[in-house]
Amino acid sequence: MATVRFYLDEDVHTFIAEAVRLRGYEATTTRDQRRLGAEDPDQLIFTRQRGYTLVTYNVQDYPRLHYEWLATGKHHCLTGHALNRSLTERSKVGSWVDASASLSG
Repeated sequence: MATVRFYLDEDVHTFIAEAVRLRGYEATTTRDQRRLGAEDPDQLIFTRQRGYTLVTYNVQDYPRLHYEWLATGKHHCLTGHALNRSLTERSKVGSWVDASASLSG
């Protein structure tokens, strides 16, 4: 089973990255990677090249990018987990991490 690696875009709370790490998974953020302000297509390329699962609140743009990539024969690694902004309780974060890892693995 592959190890899941999460990349949280700049809209996602940084404490979620820490919660992911505490559950034993690799997590990095846009801030960690010094990519604040990077365009969405560039974030998608970045995560694909590095094997990350992209975690975002951006349900406006990433679904469209996903289908554009598929239409041109491009693929990515389960990119675009969309989170609910109310995901603030640590117990909810833990449940989300476990469910995401089981889907990605």
